[in-house]
Amino acid sequence: MQQIIKKHLTLLLVLLASMATFTSCDDDEGYAIDVRDLPSQAWDFLDYYYYDIPVVEAFYYGSGSDGYYRVNLADGTGIGFDAWGKWYFVSAPWDSSVPAGIIPPRIINFVGYYYPYEAIVSITITGYGYDIILSNGTELSFDHYGEVYD
Repeated sequence: MQQIIKKHLTLLLVLLASMATFTSCDDDEGYAIDVRDLPSQAWDFLDYYYYDIPVVEAFYYGSGSDGYYRVNLADGTGIGFDAWGKWYFVSAPWDSSVPAGIIPPRIINFVGYYYPYEAIVSITITGYGYDIILSNGTELSFDHYGEVYD
């Protein structure tokens, strides 16, 4: 029972940290936008990977090329897009996973080998590669070549 509670608390903390990342912004508090105002590249991503899940809200933060979008889907998925509509963050509900098509194959292979019973529930593109969070709360970082590092 304690292990289950510990797992749920860890997942809750990760979710809260993810929400804090999306809701904080140095330049601007952000504002709600009409989902039709998302860049076309963001719509292409949503149509391809989430065609059957409605967008419930969309926000824009910042200004110009420094701005970014946050989209929340009906199933609880949160997605971040840069000013041009390229995804940089996807956070799936804990009972789901991010689409395999956005994860580099080497990362999928690594997780499948070392964590065969875990799903990738969050992925962030960073300046050095990718950060992921697994369904058990494990956080891993990979370089652009898909090599894990500390």
